[in-house]
Amino acid sequence: MNKKWKGKRAHILREFQENPLITRACQKIGIARSTYYRWYNYDADFRQDVDHAQNRGREKLTDFAESKLLENIRNNQYASIAYWLSHNTTRYRTYPKNVYTDEIRQLRMAEKALEEIGGLLAKDAGYESLKRLVDNEINRINHESPLRNS
Repeated sequence: MNKKWKGKRAHILREFQENPLITRACQKIGIARSTYYRWYNYDADFRQDVDHAQNRGREKLTDFAESKLLENIRNNQYASIAYWLSHNTTRYRTYPKNVYTDEIRQLRMAEKALEEIGGLLAKDAGYESLKRLVDNEINRINHESPLRNS
């Protein structure tokens, strides 16, 4: 590899430490994204250096964003205050109504299956203890799932 490309590689690593966005870094140093991906895919050392540099860039960018968020909170911007509270304490978290939809559906299907099994077992007098076990399982599902009636 010639000096020009080694210099470009070093430059892109410095760029990633400031901002982890690939397109931005490639445009800034004047290389095509395809060139970057060729280097990244075929050089394990470069790939490791890029990953490390991008992680540092993300940390730096996150720190900057958090400082701006706190600045907005100090300036009484409601959206920033609400964002902070909803992401940092459970008391202010809002969940959409459909978050637990799959879980509720699975619990109801399990309950229905258990009730059917219990009904079949109730017809056979020799399986009374098994029916109690099924009933206990249905009660457990009902008791442990506060979402059942949602």
